[in-house]
Amino acid sequence: MDNASKALVMAGAILIAVMLISLGVYLFNVAKGQAEGTGQQLQTFQVESYNSRYTSYFGKNKSLAEVQSLVSLVNSHNHNQTEVNTYGGMVTISATNIVNGTNNSTYYANGNNARSSGFYEIYQTGTDSQTGCINEITIAYSNARQAD
Repeated sequence: MDNASKALVMAGAILIAVMLISLGVYLFNVAKGQAEGTGQQLQTFQVESYNSRYTSYFGKNKSLAEVQSLVSLVNSHNHNQTEVNTYGGMVTISATNIVNGTNNSTYYANGNNARSSGFYEIYQTGTDSQTGCINEITIAYSNARQAD
């Protein structure tokens, strides 16, 4: 009888050990899932934060000063991108009828012969498919105020 009771105690101890190990694995998987979810939220926040520096310029009836400020921001970002590989990649600006009928955004970006009167519309035309970051912005000129 003594051997049988020892066997039952050992079986019970093994059963408890297996249950504790299973509980540990379960808790590890739950914590891992939470950490992955937090990482995803952090990445979403990072993309939204990156994009917000450009989206604040988007809209109709923008002034030349706002356009020049955006172009300066993009040029600065692109310069930093080539220097230290910052988050978000290169951003391209496309221009429509900005410089007296010329669609050359490089010519405009240097501030040469930009139209000082009239209004501009600034909008997003491209997004990086992997990161969700804005990578192309279009600036269009209009000589009359546009309805919102």
